[in-house]
Amino acid sequence: MNTERLDVHDVAARQLTVIGLRYTSNRRALIEALADATAPLSIPDLMRAMPTASQSSIYRNLTDLTNAGVVARVQGTDEWARFELDDAITGRHHHHIMCESCGEVLDIDIPEVLEHQLDTNLAELAEKSGYKITHHRLDLVGRCSNCQ
Repeated sequence: MNTERLDVHDVAARQLTVIGLRYTSNRRALIEALADATAPLSIPDLMRAMPTASQSSIYRNLTDLTNAGVVARVQGTDEWARFELDDAITGRHHHHIMCESCGEVLDIDIPEVLEHQLDTNLAELAEKSGYKITHHRLDLVGRCSNCQ
């Protein structure tokens, strides 16, 4: 196992401890599956990746990991929410592009210059409404090449 993966597990364990929870083998397996993924995973995806885990265990542990700030929930355009390691855990801020037809969700990175412009413009918009933003999420919605 590489050092980066160990750091993800160490951070997950610490975050869970903060809210009074243990880093169990099922939670470790979920983190492993999410860390290995190239895109956010749905419950069916996670069930395929963890065939010995029950659906209720996956849901329960995802809730705990989300509450601990380890996992982020990504709402797609279909009936399935998807899950990924939180940006704070991975140290990688990114956005998503999703197909409104088949529900596919992919991670996308935007150039740093555009990200900075986006932060500036969004902060100005929020300020006009009396808000101070702490972060943003950007989801692009369209049709993938298979559904066009």
